[in-house]
Amino acid sequence: MHERGYFRWLCKTYLIDRQGNPDGYSILLEQLHRKAYYFTIDMDGNRAEDGLYLRTRYLEFLNGRPGSVPEGPCSFLEFLIGVSIRLEEMLYDGEDVPVSAYFWELASRLRLTEYTDDTYGEESTLFVVDAIMTDYMDRKYCRDGSGGLFPLRNHNGRRKDQRKIEVWYQLNAFLIENDSNFFSV
Repeated sequence: MHERGYFRWLCKTYLIDRQGNPDGYSILLEQLHRKAYYFTIDMDGNRAEDGLYLRTRYLEFLNGRPGSVPEGPCSFLEFLIGVSIRLEEMLYDGEDVPVSAYFWELASRLRLTEYTDDTYGEESTLFVVDAIMTDYMDRKYCRDGSGGLFPLRNHNGRRKDQRKIEVWYQLNAFLIENDSNFFSV
């Protein structure tokens, strides 16, 4: 039961932004939290570790108070938050861009933000959202990264197939192409 506190802490700490998100996305966020993140390229295990580190941060936040974190693999939600934290750390240039802004941008690139609490009234929504996460983890997106987190505009035959390189290198190629402007897509 205390693990519910961890989920609430994740949302409150990392996902509420200037626009008041995640209002209207609570069911989506719970589904992302229930889905285990897996990777097909070994070095993407580092991104899973970033997500798992959130559990340590939560226990530090509790400072000895009762509470617990989930056991097992990183969730898809933890993965996205972990990447968002990395982006915030990497791109900090004195401008206050919250982790939540990066998170919601990543979620929108996967088209997850189309699934508000209202859409979960449709029976197919759970399956569609699950398929989006699975397709991403199975790298069923385009060679240039379209349909993934870091699409490249100027992907010609000389660039590596984005489906075959780790997330970190996809991110860096995206930032180089966009002069470190993450929100330029």
